[in-house]
Amino acid sequence: MRYQATAVQYLKRFYLTNSPMTYHPKEIMQTAVYLAMKAEDTFHSVRSFAEKLDVTTESILASEFLLTQGLRFTFDVRHPFHGLEGGFMELLAFTNGKGEAGPGVKKSPKETREEMLDMSPPPGKSKAKDIKEIVIRCQTAHGKAKELLKTSALLTDAYFLYSPSQLWLSTLLIVDEPLARFYLDTKLPLTSEVKPKIFTVLRQCAEMLRSSPATQPDKEEKKELKRIQKKLEQCRNPQKLDLVAINRAQKRDPDMNGGDGLGETVAKRRKLEREQSMKESEDLFGPVLADKKG
Repeated sequence: MRYQATAVQYLKRFYLTNSPMTYHPKEIMQTAVYLAMKAEDTFHSVRSFAEKLDVTTESILASEFLLTQGLRFTFDVRHPFHGLEGGFMELLAFTNGKGEAGPGVKKSPKETREEMLDMSPPPGKSKAKDIKEIVIRCQTAHGKAKELLKTSALLTDAYFLYSPSQLWLSTLLIVDEPLARFYLDTKLPLTSEVKPKIFTVLRQCAEMLRSSPATQPDKEEKKELKRIQKKLEQCRNPQKLDLVAINRAQKRDPDMNGGDGLGETVAKRRKLEREQSMKESEDLFGPVLADKKG
């Protein structure tokens, strides 16, 4: 699952500075998945990967460097899945009477375990009778939260706006708010001034996740998607239609083989493209910070 989530983030980050009218998402997506598999240690050879997609290896590699440039050569994506698994393990430790509260929280493992039994139930559910039902409750919340991270978190801009810990805690807040409150109470003292601010951010993140489009579009949405697809085909940049041919032409470029004449023209064009790319990057992310001395 991690490489799929990484591929989605690659695609989103690429289109921060590129237009789908220039580079079709279908062509970039297959390369994004290939790069994500390499970045997440689930590497397959480009040949076997191309066979699974029923495409050529050239079509995958043609946009590899293009996508890499769009990512600013940054392949690391911080996911919330590890945080969710860690939090779930801590909750299970509390049910076993082995969990340790955070600094400043004066609660013994036994007291924390008893508090879990006194927790308010989720909406529409009855209060747990014993610790076994609490364990089932934690397992249910874990499964629902994980599903939200696999869907809503990827279909919204939450990855750009919130940290991994904020993301997984927000999903827990959505699926079982009393459990999320209990978890944070074991990490921060009741008098902590930071806790209200944390809940404010978590609620904002949860609201964004709730606004996520459906993973399975309905009939009207499919109709709209077909309309957009048709319009995209008509508006595409004709010079960028065939990335494979462009990639082949770049490999045959005489400037890359020590030639002159046309190579000098291409070198000037590439210099202008680099300068334009740097300017666009500064417009989006801000200029490079000056190193103040003295």
